[in-house]
Amino acid sequence: MQAKGEFFLGSDLSAADFMIVFLLEGGMQHGSLNEASYPKLYTYVRRMQEREAYKRAGERVTKASGEKFVPFSEARM
Repeated sequence: MQAKGEFFLGSDLSAADFMIVFLLEGGMQHGSLNEASYPKLYTYVRRMQEREAYKRAGERVTKASGEKFVPFSEARM
């Protein structure tokens, strides 16, 4: 059965979204998850990163650390 909706488990944001997006960002950083290999998951991560709440959290990280927030998917190892 496939969940229908914008989020990982359906139409409502849940704890699963917060847990899975970090793992998927790791896959993007590693290179195993990209637009060609897993287009739906790639789009999901980019959609989550465009959420205002995600951006505000990044701003808080920047403020607290003094360093510009870089999404895990874009961080260089």
